[in-house]
Amino acid sequence: MLRLARGCKESFERMQFRAALKFGFHEFQEARDKYRLLVAAPNPELIKQFVRWQAQLLAPICPHWSEAVWEMLGLPGCIVLARWPNLSQPHDPALEAHGNYVFGAVREMRSELDKKIMSAKGVKPPKPERARIYVARKAPEWKVLTVQVLLEHFDADSCTLLPSAMQALGKTDELKARGKHPSIFAATLRAELEGCGGDAVRARAAFDLAPPFNEVAVLLANERYILSALDVTHVQILHDESEDVPEPKALESASPLKPVIVWLAADGTLAFPAPAGGGGGGKPAGGGGGGGKPAPASGEAGGKPVPAPAGGGKGAAKGTAKVPAKDYVERHQLAEALHDAVNAAVLAQPEDALSFIADELRKRAAAQKGGK
Repeated sequence: MLRLARGCKESFERMQFRAALKFGFHEFQEARDKYRLLVAAPNPELIKQFVRWQAQLLAPICPHWSEAVWEMLGLPGCIVLARWPNLSQPHDPALEAHGNYVFGAVREMRSELDKKIMSAKGVKPPKPERARIYVARKAPEWKVLTVQVLLEHFDADSCTLLPSAMQALGKTDELKARGKHPSIFAATLRAELEGCGGDAVRARAAFDLAPPFNEVAVLLANERYILSALDVTHVQILHDESEDVPEPKALESASPLKPVIVWLAADGTLAFPAPAGGGGGGKPAGGGGGGGKPAPASGEAGGKPVPAPAGGGKGAAKGTAKVPAKDYVERHQLAEALHDAVNAAVLAQPEDALSFIADELRKRAAAQKGGK
């Protein structure tokens, strides 16, 4: 409320009435809604202060409405003669950062759930009843190493990464084992640096991997809201020092300020189990793993034999059946190869991007052949 009221006051002083309305009404209402979601028993005095402040902030724009609210509150005199709210109190930016973190994390989790339900094939999976949230209290080693490499190729004067940054990542053996992840992280970091506008302080902060607050404590403090927003009956918050970690890959995927959620059925099993490995693995069954149809045998799709390609096809063995496109892409790591090549081009920004990407793919193919 303090930050918004100050923004409204400053907007009035600059004669920016639309901005004043944004702070005094729209964002004030949004702050109220968030408060109602987060707090089980709202403070009556704080609610009354909210109503009084908003009436005063909107009085220059909506004097009749503001005067009516002022009378409903039983306050003396006329609102247009009342003193402006006292905005000299200290504003706690950390508290606001905690709220933004919780709301942002929950929004991402809900979005992920919607995508999983929409992408489920066959019978629509039942709604998850429980969830496990994995929090990384420190950045994984590969991210720390990626930052160290990028800092060696950081131009402090322009606050940008040098074109040699991506090549340096590709030459680091420890990062090669991480596949596309270091290059994607580097591309994200570069975009963040570009948004700093040459500000050296903000640019240096972009390389800081340490979270600014205790994520686990903030999530636990807002457990009631998380349960309500995710529409689950139970949530468990785990981190890198937890004794029992049922899904270690989920924890590995988490990073500071970016928790990873695992959705569970009522019986505690995975609501969206991953496909089984191996040829012709089982089709994932929604809602905890029951009742799914068995996967078709290898070389079949939907239980029907797949005809061999006409004329054999270039590069295809005669008499063999085509595999589904997704399986083919995963088997030959096509998506990963293209991701790495495109991210390398984004960082290097060569004049002929397509030739550069083609060269990157040729280097990758040569490296794979040499490793066999």
